[in-house]
Amino acid sequence: MSVKKNLFLWLIVLIIIIFPSTITAQITEAKPYKHLVLKGSDELYPSWSPSDSLIIFQSNKKGSFDLYIYRLKDDTVVQITNTPYDEQHPVFFPKNPKLVAYDSDQTGERQLMFLNLNNRQQKPIVPRNIKGTFPSFSPSGNLVTFLGYDKITEQLQIFTYDRVYDNLNRLTRSTNEQLFAPHFSPDGKTILFGTIKKTPPYEHRLMEITWYGDTVGTIDSLSADYYDWNQTGFRIIGYSEKKGAHYTIVSGRKDGSFNYRMFYDEHPKASFAISHDGTKMAVAVQFQEDYDLVIFHLTD
Repeated sequence: MSVKKNLFLWLIVLIIIIFPSTITAQITEAKPYKHLVLKGSDELYPSWSPSDSLIIFQSNKKGSFDLYIYRLKDDTVVQITNTPYDEQHPVFFPKNPKLVAYDSDQTGERQLMFLNLNNRQQKPIVPRNIKGTFPSFSPSGNLVTFLGYDKITEQLQIFTYDRVYDNLNRLTRSTNEQLFAPHFSPDGKTILFGTIKKTPPYEHRLMEITWYGDTVGTIDSLSADYYDWNQTGFRIIGYSEKKGAHYTIVSGRKDGSFNYRMFYDEHPKASFAISHDGTKMAVAVQFQEDYDLVIFHLTD
């Protein structure tokens, strides 16, 4: 064998030894587990219960958006709200699986609400006159972050509300970007949210800030519409921003490196959520005209 061929083979071996994650990163795939169909409607914004035994989501099966729960153990769907208003973006409260948070337009403007699953009683999360949507809680449940309307900038900004000390804080003051749903990290120390510039070229990026508003970093390799943390908080899950990869869900480090493909097919996709134990993913996938929830096992 020639010297050149020997050198080439050794080079390949060294690449495999030194950079194994970059080679294997592109082949990880999620595997279908359950396809949840409510015919003639869109099922969106899934969220896992603390024990990962329930998924709460919104559906417009009866016209307006109501909240439903899917029980994995007995493969059952239960409707938990039934109103002419839109109840949307539900999440389980971290310390009480019988308490869910969401936003509603019952008052004419979107308001953050709690719903007690035992007695179906509702109450505002933030006892202030502020429009809010997309609630997300710190692990203790004491802090809630959300998108709220700010009268000074006349647009939605990221807020936090301390439920113990009744303290409301605005964390962003953006004027040239549209902001998207904030997500507390698993340790509650930082918040992830999406931004899209209002002017061409309409750049997408994800922002990570502390719970008191200091910028930690930015990510421009993932879509700004839908995203989530993995169970450790070291990786961020989202849709790829690469050309021709709009329906590809990837997982990568905060600096944008070491992305690997989690799931891809030709169907449009929307909101998704990773289970707390990191073994499953619920995704809203469009089949024909409607979005259904599909649950996947994660192989990583």
